[in-house]
Amino acid sequence: MTTTTIPVIYQDHHLLIVNKPAGLVIHPTYKNVDGTMWNALLADLAQFSADDWRPPVLPDEPGWAGAPPHIQSMLRQKRIEKQWKEDGLLPRPCLLHRLDKDTSGIVALARTERSRRHLVRQFQDHSIVKRYLAVVQQGAPAWAQPRATFTIEKRSPEGSMHQERVVTLA
Repeated sequence: MTTTTIPVIYQDHHLLIVNKPAGLVIHPTYKNVDGTMWNALLADLAQFSADDWRPPVLPDEPGWAGAPPHIQSMLRQKRIEKQWKEDGLLPRPCLLHRLDKDTSGIVALARTERSRRHLVRQFQDHSIVKRYLAVVQQGAPAWAQPRATFTIEKRSPEGSMHQERVVTLA
């Protein structure tokens, strides 16, 4: 098995965004135990220590300016501990959605419980917009030729109705 490196598009303390290549299964199943995006991602992340997952360093509070250095240090440490507790750093990233094996694209993973809850809520209420681009080659097989075209009505997240054209294939 060859090791696949998953390109990281964005990362911070709360979030990890990766670019899944086409042809790669997202997570292990009984049919695909090895060679998944999840396996490759965990292997990549194993190279980093827990210190690489630190929350962002915030500037000192204005009221701390007159405090002795050891008190300022203690206040910074207490704030970091509070932030870790509130954020709920996950032991490993949490996959928030999936893409099919033959689909390439951006996949979001939460690093903290706070970001996981927030993003799951956004996926549930459809405030995150997913866009897909299909690439089609000329000379598609006969089974891919349109068999019937019809229109369906769908309700948007805001409640308004709109029509969508659907094509069935042979």
